[in-house]
Amino acid sequence: MTDLRTAPLPTVLDRVERLEMLDRVAEPVEQIENKVPEGVRQGLTGVPWLGSRLHPALVHFPLGAWAAASVMDAAGRPDTARSLTVLGVATAIPAAATGLADWSGLRTGQKRIGLVHAATNSVALLLYAGSIAARCSRHVGLGQKLGLAGLIAVSAGGAIGGDLVYRRAAGVSGQS
Repeated sequence: MTDLRTAPLPTVLDRVERLEMLDRVAEPVEQIENKVPEGVRQGLTGVPWLGSRLHPALVHFPLGAWAAASVMDAAGRPDTARSLTVLGVATAIPAAATGLADWSGLRTGQKRIGLVHAATNSVALLLYAGSIAARCSRHVGLGQKLGLAGLIAVSAGGAIGGDLVYRRAAGVSGQS
């Protein structure tokens, strides 16, 4: 069994958690976030009306659509893959909004890791947007490659998000 104290991802994220330079990125995000009314921000977490965090549930929509798009590409169904990629991009927006709402309640080190999680998923979103553009321009092969790169990026982002929840208890049982 792997010792999480020496495994690559936890080791890197332990360092990220201590990177004070990320606070310079967090500050402007917090300023924007503070302009969102508290009731809206709390509503986006899902906790007041659902009794649970909404972000973990919503991320399944883009992840599922994008994974299915890759399967459709492999099956030789590029039109279906394009539609699924569009669906993934569309559903990534509310997933990101709920993630930002959750991010506001994290501790400083968790926020730093959350920024890396968000940045990685933003790269995935850009890759998928590029995939859509390529597919719509009849560059299906490029669209497929961008989609695969997006799947790799969003998988990395998911691993980082998993570390936040499972190792660092971010947002678990009312904790921040």
